[in-house]
Amino acid sequence: MSDDPRYEIILSWSELDKAFIADVPELSGCAADGPTYQEALAAVQIVIGEWMETAKELGRSIPQSRRATRSRLDSDVSLSILDSLVEEAEQPPASTDEHTQEPGVEDQARDAQG
Repeated sequence: MSDDPRYEIILSWSELDKAFIADVPELSGCAADGPTYQEALAAVQIVIGEWMETAKELGRSIPQSRRATRSRLDSDVSLSILDSLVEEAEQPPASTDEHTQEPGVEDQARDAQG
């Protein structure tokens, strides 16, 4: 397998399987698992190579990765959005006094009297 497969790999925990699942959405059916994040990633890298070898043997086309067709601008925009989200997440939570709430019935009655 190539050292740089150029395919998106999604790693997630499966409570049902009690394992990390590494899925390659661009290669139909290409997935692997492992007890750790690292082992799932290593396993899927092997499976990607096997998937490609099998596709070639069967005369099937190998899809071009989305990564190869993305522009530098896409990456910059994605990183910019990610940076904004991280900054927002690092902010201390707002106190309840800062939240705008719609006036309830009690507030409306008090305002009517005042």
